[in-house]
This record gives sequence, C-alpha cells and structure tokens, in this order.
Amino acid sequence: MDLLIAPGTVDASKADTAPETGTPGWATDGDPVKQIARTVFPAYAYNALLAEIYNVIVGAKLTPDRTDNTQLFKAISQIATGSESAYFLKSGDTAAWVTSNGWMVAGNSRVMSGGSGADGAIQTGDYVWSDGITAYGYGKMAVSLSVTDVNGKGGDYRSGGLLQFTAYDGTQTNFYFRGDGYIYDPSGNKFLKAADVLPYFSAASGSGNTSLTNIQGCNWDSAANNSYVQVTGGNVSLAVPTLAYLSKSLTDYAQPKGNYQPAGNYQPSGNYIIGLSGGKLLQDFVVAVDSSGVHDITLPQALSSAPTSVVISHGLTNGSNASVSVLGGWTATGFQIQTNGATSVNFLVSGTP
Repeated sequence: MDLLIAPGTVDASKADTAPETGTPGWATDGDPVKQIARTVFPAYAYNALLAEIYNVIVGAKLTPDRTDNTQLFKAISQIATGSESAYFLKSGDTAAWVTSNGWMVAGNSRVMSGGSGADGAIQTGDYVWSDGITAYGYGKMAVSLSVTDVNGKGGDYRSGGLLQFTAYDGTQTNFYFRGDGYIYDPSGNKFLKAADVLPYFSAASGSGNTSLTNIQGCNWDSAANNSYVQVTGGNVSLAVPTLAYLSKSLTDYAQPKGNYQPAGNYQPSGNYIIGLSGGKLLQDFVVAVDSSGVHDITLPQALSSAPTSVVISHGLTNGSNASVSVLGGWTATGFQIQTNGATSVNFLVSGTP
C-alpha cells in the first residue's frame, strides 16, 4: 500500500483538508424525486481515508510498499503483539513463542511481560510498576521462570523447569523442577518431599508402642560434657550418650572414688556390696588371715557410721579349723576379729552408707 500515484497529486502541505464548518454526514447517490442532490466526493475525504491507513502502516514501522496490499494487516498484528516481526496467530496456527512487550492480563492481576530497562527485558535493579501490578521481585531481587531442555531424556537433572533467583548483590541461584516431581539445586542435590521422610517418623502411636518424633542433640559443644542424643514423644523420653562421653565416663570411674575403698583393699572373688531397702547397705566379703591373734578388718566400702550388724556367714577353713570371733570396737571403716590360727572367713556386714 502506498500514497496515490496519479497526475495532479500534491505533497502533504498542499493536500485538501476537511472544511472548518459544516455538518458531518454520509454520502448518497441522490434522489431527484425527493429533490436530494448527489454527493460530490471531495479530495479531502479521500485524503482522510488514505491517511488513516497510511498512518497505521508507518506507525508500525513498516515502509509503505505499493505492491503489497497486506500491509495494514501486518501493521495491526505487529502493534497488537508489541513486536516488529510477530503476528497474531490464527486458529490452528502454531509457533515456538509469541513475543510481547508490556503487560498481560492473567486472572485478576496484570503480569509484567518484558520489563523495564534496556532491550525490553527484565533487568537486574529496581523495577518500576504502577498500582495493581503483580511483581515477581522487589527492590533489587528478582526471579524468573523458564523451561530448559523440554526434550531431555531424564539423564540431566537440569531438564525441566528452571527457576532462577538473582539476589540484590547479583548472585544467581538456579533451582530445577523436573518431571519426576522433585526440585534440584545447582549441584544436582534432590530436595526430599515430606512423603519421603514420614515413613521414618510417626505422628501416632502403634499398638503397645510410643511414637518418638523429636530428635535433639544436647550439650554437643564438647566431648567433656554430658552430651547425648535425646528422643522425646508424649510423656516419654530416651537419651543415648555419645561414644565420647561414655569413653570419658568409663575412664573417670575405672578406679573407685569418694567413699569407696582403694582397689587394693578389696578381697579377691566373693566380695559383693548390695543396696537394701530402708537405705541400708549389705557387704558380703571374704577375709583371709595367716596367723592367730587379733586382726583389723577393713570394710570394702566405708559406712557413715559403725555397722549395725557383723555376721560370720561361714568359715572357709584351710584345714586348721581355727575358730573365729568378732570383737568390739566397730567403726565406720571396719572392725576386729580374734582367730586361733590361719583361716578364711566370709562376713556379712550391714550398715548405713
């Protein structure tokens, strides 16, 4: 389409324009019976129609072409889509993409397509939008969602939807939404779903069991502390000490401490210290003497006061059948015995620790 090419044409400065006065109306071929004159078609009317079409073509940044009578259609398509090389698709047409510049309406919100800044694309930096616009980022932070490798065979975790986050300092982080229903980080690590973890935990108790769902690490700053893993649920708790603390505890208590007698004071086998009801302590131990006379007997564990009872359980004689008797002078740490010869004796001593 182009301007009129014919004898008698003029440039725009000399073209006829609409009269300043008169009543606008519609053209007619006239009716002699009704004495209606035929409309005289003036040059300005043709110029007006031509200008309407011409300005659309030029406004779409197309160059008028006298051999192309589809330029008005192309111009309207380009203006509507916001691209100088795209057209609205007709029903049944397909295209890889449709380019737009401005805003698209989705539901009750307007969504920015393209963006502010150079090249009509979303830029890093501050966005400019008016009220009522749904923003995908704010300040100097933005995210974009696109699709990568839609024909991927599943061997590359980056196949699928790409969500790219750009922080205010320009740092970019990519997250990939794959067809397997999982999200992957830039290193290919999979983000687990709740359904993947729940089989290992239970929110309800089974028959005769208690659900333990709260796992905590306690006093974990040093191996010297009473550090342990605690699992709690409902009114129950389970604490498991760490290996470091167990090792330390065994080392600390390898030798008796406090009121316990040194290890050298214990007799060989047959020595037992048993806690009784009422806070009493029963000491069952064996003493061997190699001569007659008075002997000092040291309790395996010192008491808080003198024993309440000292009983000879039985004599483990070495063949001399030497008699044994318990003397007075009981103390918190021991007592005395009298023997007529070498012998071994089993004592039962009770008292308060």
